[in-house]
Amino acid sequence: MTMDSVGVDIPTCVSICKSLENIVKKSIGPNALHTMISTATGKVLITSDGLTILKSLHLSHPIGRMIVDAVTSHHRITGNNSKSFILLLTELLKQIQHFTEKSTSQSNFIDRSGSRQDLIRLAHAFHKLQIEILPRGIVVDLLKSSTVTSVNQETHRNVKTTYQAIITTSMAGKLNPQTSEIFMNLVCDFLSTSVKETGCLYANLMQIIEMFEQFCVEVVGLPMSESRILEGILLQQDFAVTEDNFIEHSDDPCKFILVDCNLSEFKPDVDSTLNLETQSQLTKALEFKSKIMMRFLQQCQSQGVRLIVSTQRFSEMALFLCKKFGISVTHCAPEDTILHLASLCELFPIYDIQECLTSENVGVAKFCQLLTLGAHRFIHLGVQSEKLNIHQIVVCGPIHGLCRQYYNCVLNSVKSLKTWLQSEMVLRDLSPSELSIKKLTPGKQPIGICIPGGGVAEFVMYKTLQILKDSESDAYLKAAYSILGEAVLSIPRTIHENSNSSEYKQKSFICRLLEIKSLWDIEGFAMGVNGRNGQICNTAELGVFDPLVSKVMLINDVLSLLQQLLRIESMISVPTLKSSQSDLQNL
Repeated sequence: MTMDSVGVDIPTCVSICKSLENIVKKSIGPNALHTMISTATGKVLITSDGLTILKSLHLSHPIGRMIVDAVTSHHRITGNNSKSFILLLTELLKQIQHFTEKSTSQSNFIDRSGSRQDLIRLAHAFHKLQIEILPRGIVVDLLKSSTVTSVNQETHRNVKTTYQAIITTSMAGKLNPQTSEIFMNLVCDFLSTSVKETGCLYANLMQIIEMFEQFCVEVVGLPMSESRILEGILLQQDFAVTEDNFIEHSDDPCKFILVDCNLSEFKPDVDSTLNLETQSQLTKALEFKSKIMMRFLQQCQSQGVRLIVSTQRFSEMALFLCKKFGISVTHCAPEDTILHLASLCELFPIYDIQECLTSENVGVAKFCQLLTLGAHRFIHLGVQSEKLNIHQIVVCGPIHGLCRQYYNCVLNSVKSLKTWLQSEMVLRDLSPSELSIKKLTPGKQPIGICIPGGGVAEFVMYKTLQILKDSESDAYLKAAYSILGEAVLSIPRTIHENSNSSEYKQKSFICRLLEIKSLWDIEGFAMGVNGRNGQICNTAELGVFDPLVSKVMLINDVLSLLQQLLRIESMISVPTLKSSQSDLQNL
């Protein structure tokens, strides 16, 4: 067996990251440009969503795939920062390449033991920075520039104002301002109508994200303005059969059951084979099957059941009997839909029609209606839950690509809100004196922490790392502070470049950086970059906010990937072994 080994060095990683950066760089900020993606099947998608662009590339190089996988994992949790991830990683690798080139040419700067040894020592320095410095020193300084919001019923108005700003920031650049405002209001209305208590917001967000495909329905073929919030849920199937006078009773309360078995089939307690020798025996066997169905439907009728939602297809005979007993049926429903309904309504689905029907199997909906949206027909079921006011987001778009883009923006904005409320992740390592900066007491009540956008977090980190660098004696840790400090500035620098304004053309980013330092000394807090015009301003006044946790997670995840890349020496291609005939016979 022959295995090919290819060396992996920093220039290779830099080259791959630069290629990725060139693709996503112009799609950062509120003035983001969009990328047109054309698939092999002829589908066209126009988007500025970083993860969508990166996943469409089908990279062949393992390092490239490794980077995209890391971005995907980060985005799956935070719902954001995919483009910032690439920017930051690229700049870190470029700075490291410059450091290693400088260290090999200046023997008095550092022990010359080869660039590979330098990279390993740098990896150790970045690990220390990630484990010790980031959760304490850097987070404390970020906290000073952050806004803390208590999440309870008394602060409902402040909570709503803050999450409106976070949603708007999350959608900026991905949608135009008018569309962004429509979907921001849609998400806010959904949360306002669905969440019963503000203090339960985080738990409700987790439930919504976990089953988002059930809480959000895409309708292709309608204009975006038709997007709406509906009470209850939509089943994406039509009725297989309806009871008589269904329209007259569609607004009445409707009892329903969830079935995960075939009404025409049943399994005996013990596996057996039935041998039928005569026509009369066959007739009796069919009558027996029919009796079991009839007995089950009689139980349904006695319990007042008007709707059966089933994952299995019903036979024509089963549908005929259901209609005869005045029961509507929708079948071939996805199993996830059944589980979602069962979870919301706290019901037990029926897995065997020979089971005795109880109240634990029967749910009650406020209404059951047939709803038509464009060319699509849905069953609109007004289900209720003690934990959540059940509503559904209907996202409309003229074509599938736009509809999917709107859907992803809504999902990512909900994920951003979740990370806003995960404050314990950044507070758990802080001492009481450090927490006293914002008068915080972890565990007392849920809180959300956000920081002004437009590069404020990056400017704060840059200043902190510069101070740490000046007081550090270890050469490699000093280099790690300097490298990360310069790298984080790539994010506000790109926002400034993409503003494409006359201000940007007149003043370079270095001038803007000096201006920020000067204003920081005067005002006492960090300014940010207005992504629309390139000016330095208080971005908090513009309502631009990012969850603090997502910023910390970005640095943490990028540093984790960076350490892996610094330790990779070679890449081995292992061919697939073909099994011989003798091997197959031995299996």
